[in-house]
Amino acid sequence: MKNEMITVAMTGASGNMGQAVVAEMMKLSYVRIKLLLLDGKREHRLARRWTRQYGDRVEYFFGNMKYVEDCRKLVEDVDYVVNMAAIIPPLADKRPDLAHEVNVVGVHNLVTAIEDLADQPKLIHISTVAIYGHRDQQHPWGRVGDPLLPSPYDQYGMGKMIGERYVLDSNVRTWAVLRQTGILYEKLLMANVSDGLMFHTCFNVPIEWATDHDSGVLIKNIIAKDYHSRMNDFWLKVYNIGGGAAYRTTGYETFDMGFGMIGGSVEKFMEPNWYATRNFHCMWFADSDELEKRF
Repeated sequence: MKNEMITVAMTGASGNMGQAVVAEMMKLSYVRIKLLLLDGKREHRLARRWTRQYGDRVEYFFGNMKYVEDCRKLVEDVDYVVNMAAIIPPLADKRPDLAHEVNVVGVHNLVTAIEDLADQPKLIHISTVAIYGHRDQQHPWGRVGDPLLPSPYDQYGMGKMIGERYVLDSNVRTWAVLRQTGILYEKLLMANVSDGLMFHTCFNVPIEWATDHDSGVLIKNIIAKDYHSRMNDFWLKVYNIGGGAAYRTTGYETFDMGFGMIGGSVEKFMEPNWYATRNFHCMWFADSDELEKRF
């Protein structure tokens, strides 16, 4: 049994998945975390909370992935890097310049920073289902190896595809790419109403959800298992993250279930012509069981 401490660097720790990953990683007594955080009120609040909870097992600094020196500072003297940073819709649509800075330039900088190290950390890069493009009831299933066809005008999907390619073509010696699906988290419905994202979601789109908690457990289990047994057959591959059969639904069913919790329904609250009919993303994964079985 090992007992040496390891350090896990993270970007995107202030997001829904990121907060879940922090909570799960801190359950491993041999883990320290090192965080690159944006210099914002939300991030300062979270940094103070994590310091109170976990003490000196948490190291953080404020910066931005668009600066390669901040990326170099993050990856120095660490064992793993988990890149969860992303500008997602609808902000990615409203601020394509910002999406490019994080989803493309930021990943390039992070990869460059790791490549330049003699003793490289292992990289877990979180990509997205959006790079597969639009699916509907006529072709709901997909898997790793399917064509990557981001929807027209989807700044997020296109940028994440380019960022993923930087990882795949890099000289980083040990990496894994995990394509994340739609994440279920607390207050999801209200958040998507307020920012308008729900109206981008087609009624007939197939969605295989994953929860923020399960995503956090996945990252923890990957690192824990590799720490104890060095999973050489896991690395240098691409995987889809999905919740499996129990989490496969459609856009319509998702909304109807959400409104049902407050005594309503899609038919009571919404009109079909309020919603997009194409150019979204998500699908049912034929291969999401690979990570489920292993971790």
